Amino acid sequence: MGSFALQLWDDESNYVTYYSVVKLDCDVPVMEVDLFFNRFNDNEYKEFAEDILYLLIETIGIKYGAVDAFFNRVENKAFALPPKKSDWLESLKLDYLHFPLRLFAYRINEI
Repeated sequence: MGSFALQLWDDESNYVTYYSVVKLDCDVPVMEVDLFFNRFNDNEYKEFAEDILYLLIETIGIKYGAVDAFFNRVENKAFALPPKKSDWLESLKLDYLHFPLRLFAYRINEI
């Protein structure tokens, strides 16, 4: 079984500090969130990955914080981003109804 750790991924947002899981027993440990985004860097899902990154950094991190509305899609005891449709998200012009990607997260607190 592998060894894992949490490492700081981003702490420059107004409301959120992000951490990522890192598998330690690799030749070159890489954060799982970076592996996620790198996987979609040069293929047909690149725009969707950029949308999730924008959701994380700008929408959640800088504008609103980790409020409940962003964490309303529970899958296997984790929150899946992007969130499910809600009236509040629609008012922000965010609609992820047929979004093909999921990034799984655990929210520790709202701000």
